[in-house]
Amino acid sequence: MNRNIGQVEVWSGDRVRVEVQNGGGVAGMARTATDVLRTAGFDVVKFGNARTFDPERSSVVIDRVGRYEAADAISKTLGIDSVLSEPDPNLYVDVTVVLGSPWQPLTPVLRSEVTEPWSWWDPREWFGP
Repeated sequence: MNRNIGQVEVWSGDRVRVEVQNGGGVAGMARTATDVLRTAGFDVVKFGNARTFDPERSSVVIDRVGRYEAADAISKTLGIDSVLSEPDPNLYVDVTVVLGSPWQPLTPVLRSEVTEPWSWWDPREWFGP
């Protein structure tokens, strides 16, 4: 179930654990998609680079647990046309997103203020030098 707030569709169904992989090799792509999905109400539990980069790769959303409606909602949120169902009980995610180099967000993304490493979580920062 989705509802629309401004130009961002927001997922209001059950929790969906998402993995985002940068398969196209464009710097920051997985982080951008993560920001889009989190803004829309999805729980991105992992993001980073795919095992290999392929500049010709197309973006794809893969249903991992038989929740095609969630994968479809993610594909619409990211503007990806390809949705596959490849259940894998060994993964701890509901949906995998693999981004190809041509992928661009549908709307401008507000960047997260959190950067790696998460200095706000480092207690040494709390007490000064």
